Amino acid sequence: MDQKHKFVTTLVLFILLGIILYIIKRYSKFQECFSECDRTNLTYDEGARCINSEYRLSKEFCCSSYGQRKGHIWKGDNELLINNQLKMKERVDKKLKELENEKVESEYEN
Repeated sequence: MDQKHKFVTTLVLFILLGIILYIIKRYSKFQECFSECDRTNLTYDEGARCINSEYRLSKEFCCSSYGQRKGHIWKGDNELLINNQLKMKERVDKKLKELENEKVESEYEN
């Protein structure tokens, strides 16, 4: 092979190597972001929030490809979760009491 052909072959190999390394780097960052983004199965109403963005109100929106590139994290707040669970328990207890009172009143009328 002549000098020019070796140079072109070497250049093509380096370009291919660069492309392969770029793809590997890009893919590994995507995997890392995906595993890091989704940290809870809670919904927004249950206390989860998108860290680094106050406008993203769902896990899908927070952990979209854009959100992953920006480093957003869908994370639940344990204190808020406990408060929401207590509020839910209070509402259920209140509803049960109302149903019980209705049952007693209907039995009294009969």
